[in-house]
Amino acid sequence: PAPSRPPKGAPRLSSLIRTPAMLRYTTSLALACATVLLVFPHAWPVTTDAARAAVTVVQTALVWPVALYHSALPVRLLALVFAALGCVQQAFVLGINTGEFYPHLIPGLLLMRGGVLALGSSGLPFPIAASQGVCTLAVLLLLAVGQWYQTLLGRGLHVAHVAHELMFIVVGCLVLTGTLQSVLPAPRAARLQEARRLLDPICYAALGVLFLSHIHDKSAVGTAWHVVLGWALIGQAAALLLASFVHAHNPPQGVASLANACVAYAWVMPGVWL
Repeated sequence: PAPSRPPKGAPRLSSLIRTPAMLRYTTSLALACATVLLVFPHAWPVTTDAARAAVTVVQTALVWPVALYHSALPVRLLALVFAALGCVQQAFVLGINTGEFYPHLIPGLLLMRGGVLALGSSGLPFPIAASQGVCTLAVLLLLAVGQWYQTLLGRGLHVAHVAHELMFIVVGCLVLTGTLQSVLPAPRAARLQEARRLLDPICYAALGVLFLSHIHDKSAVGTAWHVVLGWALIGQAAALLLASFVHAHNPPQGVASLANACVAYAWVMPGVWL
């Protein structure tokens, strides 16, 4: 028999998934599951490496997308509280090396978020909303403190780990300038956007050079991983520079959309790699 089709006028599954009610349900379910994972290791101790890794990965997948992508500020802040509690639990209860885990996770998520923003941008470089910028700067500060506590405190200076702190500073400069663009008066914001056409590519190229030059994992896989990421960030810098020049000349909509798509790919690729 022929497969049954929904009657005319029936809502499609894709439209149902995007409804506010469904988004509220999935967000509530994600945070409820994250709550269970916060309590679970205290009721039933997690002892094996596989179980500790599973709890960390699932908890991360539940909380961080809400913190980065939800449209409501209170929900994002609540998700960040869950993320902070999860980080503390992973470090002190599960024994996860958060100083190595989160410096890969958070920048990767932020780069993918940047790709989403680039697709819908009417001009490059795009501003960062004040609430998102402040939250991101707070997360970067926590990452820098965690890196210092895990790898530098009482262990002497190591070039690789100092390079990580320099990366947090460069990313902080990127986030700060993007946030200022959204809060400054229009004339100053326009001048800052013009400055960012060069500043942002320079910062991403600097990040790429840092990844190419510092080595803390001397295995073949670790070295190749840093090399690929370094060149991906340098490629992102080139894409940002070219797309900014395109947007500076008020291009037709099709050309602007193509430039945004190229920038979005340049953002997402190193984010996935991280």
